[in-house]
Amino acid sequence: METNKIQWYVLFIVILAYVFLLVIYPEKGNESLKNSIELLERILPYLLLVLALMIIFNYLFPVKVIVDYMGRNSGIRGWIIAIIAGLISVGPAYLWYRLLRRLMEEGTSPGPVAAFLYARAIKIQFIPLMVVYFGLEYVGILTGVMIVASVVIGILMELIMGLFYPMYRQ
Repeated sequence: METNKIQWYVLFIVILAYVFLLVIYPEKGNESLKNSIELLERILPYLLLVLALMIIFNYLFPVKVIVDYMGRNSGIRGWIIAIIAGLISVGPAYLWYRLLRRLMEEGTSPGPVAAFLYARAIKIQFIPLMVVYFGLEYVGILTGVMIVASVVIGILMELIMGLFYPMYRQ
């Protein structure tokens, strides 16, 4: 089943669940619906920002260019780009999933994608605050270990994906 159909089925099931909840437990259903609307209101600005950034990003850097830089034959350059992009990326991780999936469909290796996602745990904007609480040495070592760990995670993903999915074998 193609992904598009699955997304519509999931949406339909969620709508049915809300209708069921509203009919059977109106108070809980209203509370759940209210919470969902509040969540949507909170993340909508981020979704719009990511949409705008993706439009600009797609215009400036077509998928083919990114795949060339992060593809299966990109070598260390692809890893460095993925890690730096992970370090400077902002917003919730799930907003990046669709773009990352598309990049993988176009030929980007699973390793740099995993490294990107792991490197997102390092928040550049919080490093000064972390230094205040933990000290420069600790933060420097932690950041270095996390960058190395992002590469290790990426390499493990390459190996595991290569075992189970022939298209990822190198």
